[in-house]
Amino acid sequence: MTGLQWIVFVGRFVPAKGLDLLLEAFRQITGKTAAHLVLLGEGPLRPRLESMTRELGLAGRVHFSGFQENPLPWMREATLLALPSRHEGLPTVLIEALACGTQIVATDCPGCSAEILEGVKHGQLVPVDNPTALAQAMLRTLNGTFHVPPKMPKAWAEDFIVENAAKQYMDTLLGKI
Repeated sequence: MTGLQWIVFVGRFVPAKGLDLLLEAFRQITGKTAAHLVLLGEGPLRPRLESMTRELGLAGRVHFSGFQENPLPWMREATLLALPSRHEGLPTVLIEALACGTQIVATDCPGCSAEILEGVKHGQLVPVDNPTALAQAMLRTLNGTFHVPPKMPKAWAEDFIVENAAKQYMDTLLGKI
């Protein structure tokens, strides 16, 4: 897919991940970009999402690529990673995308997305359940009006390496912070 812009999603196909919102947001921008949407993962909503893709007229632009043992190469090559979740625990996929230097658009959902992205320092945050805001943010990344230099998120991702996280935990536990 070299030369082609593409948006990647990585995760389970379950209601909490907001894939219905992502498909609707993508539909809203298809007339303004030639980008494609690649969905990596599996889950109980796959048949419904495939049907929705056809209903929205997106069949040639949305690609269901299944579960990938190692999604990092996909993230590295993507124009942006979209995470339209309604809620999250610790969205590891955001940390992985940071480490790849990938542009990120995520929802400001309950969980740690805002903390991982340090507000909007390392990506864009949009309101939950708002496909129009999601579409606008994706378009800003695709057209280059919002861009995070890849070195910034890669450096920030270093804080999440096991050794660094364990040190921070121990420093906090021992009162050194």
